[in-house]
Amino acid sequence: MTERYPISSSSPKLFQVGRKYDYPFNSLQIGQSFPIKKDEVKLETLRSIVSKAGKKLEMKFRVISHDDCYEVGRIA
Repeated sequence: MTERYPISSSSPKLFQVGRKYDYPFNSLQIGQSFPIKKDEVKLETLRSIVSKAGKKLEMKFRVISHDDCYEVGRIA
């Protein structure tokens, strides 16, 4: 009798928790921003990353969409 769900060794990817982004949120002063190419990340993903960074760092950021890139700026 074969097992319906056979157990095997797990893939190394199992222990990877998402993608690591190296955006310079900590370095931004109020009124400063940095660009991100649109082909680098989806807008919804970027907004989520920015929201989490804002909560973690107790800062406020805004994402602005331009023709060729997104701009992430610190507003407070």
